[in-house]
Amino acid sequence: MLAWQVKDSMNREWDGLAEAASALALVHASACDALLGCDTLDDIVTCCGDDRVCRALLALAQSRGPLGTLAGRVVLQAMVPALMEIASRHPGVEPEEYVSTAWLVIMSLDGARVRRAVLTRLVLDTLKVLSREKGRRSRLDLLATLDDDLALAWACADRSDAEPLLDRARALHLVTDSTAALLRSIYDDGMAPALAASVHGLTHAAARQRSSSTIRRLRVHRDALLAA
Repeated sequence: MLAWQVKDSMNREWDGLAEAASALALVHASACDALLGCDTLDDIVTCCGDDRVCRALLALAQSRGPLGTLAGRVVLQAMVPALMEIASRHPGVEPEEYVSTAWLVIMSLDGARVRRAVLTRLVLDTLKVLSREKGRRSRLDLLATLDDDLALAWACADRSDAEPLLDRARALHLVTDSTAALLRSIYDDGMAPALAASVHGLTHAAARQRSSSTIRRLRVHRDALLAA
């Protein structure tokens, strides 16, 4: 199935679930003040960007209680837009794999140990699991689809992830900490550029400009990076 087909299928399933389920019971079970005033499951999905809500729903999902499956499904529904956007850009992984892997991550991530952006962390961990399963080939394919310039810079470093390259660039004062964090989100963690821009408080255009100018600088200093 294509990404948009999987997304439509998930949304249809969700619509049927939302009509039958009790949002009020889920609010009470999670005991999260941030959910007060939520009348529908869609309201709760909207609140999943609040770390308190996401942590509460993860804990409920992992408790395997009567509402655990529903709590996990709410978190999954909040992840679907980002996952399917990424799936549409990277056809090397079937969209269904994103969904099934996300469910495993939801049932295993300790939300209490994530300091911020819990929902984003769930998406990133899903990508990391898929990347490990597919190995180096899929990670390199992902890079090539995101940005040819960075793919070249990555190839110069001859490494299977961007972390060592960015560490060397920071040591040489070729990249700021904030820009390194942006690049790591996009090219090491596999976050969609638009999502990474939002997480780092930038517009999509500003994030692309910052990424492109930094990559050009890295390519100019290629020899220094390799020698570091």
